[in-house]
Amino acid sequence: VLLEAGGKNPRIVEIEQEARRKDIDVRRVAQSALDGVAGGVRHQGAAARYAAARTWDEHELVGLVEAAAGKALVLVLDGVQDPHNLG
Repeated sequence: VLLEAGGKNPRIVEIEQEARRKDIDVRRVAQSALDGVAGGVRHQGAAARYAAARTWDEHELVGLVEAAAGKALVLVLDGVQDPHNLG
């Protein structure tokens, strides 16, 4: 987790404390470094690098369900236009 150095924003402090509590590496860096990492996207003083979880496609579904040995939960969505509507 990269956080803006010298920032006193209470949310940034909260993010830092929670990340450290979970043994996640936290570094305070200059705003220009955050700007570079964010690539022009608004970051509000925080950014994180992570390894994305593996994804599967529908061709692997049968094997995944079988491997779950009866404990699979499958949610099928068709025609969902806005994921915010799932709430």
